[in-house]
Amino acid sequence: METWKHISMNEISAIKDIKLDALQGDDNVCSLVAEQIRVNLQEPNGDLIVKIVSTLGVRKALLVYQKTRMIEESGGMLVHDGSRRRTPGGVFFHLITTDKNIPKTVIKEIFYDIAQENKKKKNEEARERRKKTNNELKEFLIRGILFKL
Repeated sequence: METWKHISMNEISAIKDIKLDALQGDDNVCSLVAEQIRVNLQEPNGDLIVKIVSTLGVRKALLVYQKTRMIEESGGMLVHDGSRRRTPGGVFFHLITTDKNIPKTVIKEIFYDIAQENKKKKNEEARERRKKTNNELKEFLIRGILFKL
């Protein structure tokens, strides 16, 4: 297994399907492939890539990685509103979430933790905004009462 660390992504993706099938259940190979994808895409969210590779398998992850490379080589992909380019990792994740061959339940399983973190963060931000608004309102009312005295 140690030899995989020195193999480039081009060499990994060129491996025949039969060999990839044999490797698919090996967590160590999944981690090595995920790390190579993460490095090549310069993606800081390595845990998510590991989860994608281990859930979808090495072959599917490499197919999506190859699509990502082709998109990047042809100028990249814009975000939905067209305001900016997606990062290479963002293209990879977008291709995963929009792949019609991946069941929605699997996509939800992969991205569940991130969705929970985003939900928690959004709730905390809303709580902070309410707290700030309440404090401003209290201050306003106190000044109004003191002004009348």
